[in-house]
Amino acid sequence: MERLVKRMKMHRVSGTIVHHCALMIKHLEREGHTGKIVKGWCIYGQEVCTHYWVADETGTVYDIGYHLGCMYNPELMAYTPRLCEVEPVGLEFADANETALKAEHERQYELFQENRATFWQESPSDVRSFKLT
Repeated sequence: MERLVKRMKMHRVSGTIVHHCALMIKHLEREGHTGKIVKGWCIYGQEVCTHYWVADETGTVYDIGYHLGCMYNPELMAYTPRLCEVEPVGLEFADANETALKAEHERQYELFQENRATFWQESPSDVRSFKLT
């Protein structure tokens, strides 16, 4: 995954966290594995935000969003985020005011689950044309 993340940063791949997870799945499939995008929450300290990551058939987690974030902002490495598929209670939602962005991520996530061909057609051209090798 680290090589993929470095290449994505080097080529300045646009798109959203869902696009980046979809590229991770393509990478896994190329390696002979299967994967799925998981929608959940990322907990860091007393804050939480909506998050997406990839899990393969063995349950191995690939948090490409966190790793890309660390490439652009090394200060993030100081955090030890926890991923959770059940909405946590009693924590401050850092992305509470990001309703439009969260709605777009949800739309892309649902589209990827239901119709991958349309998902890729709607993706930015640099995401569609990104070479995995």
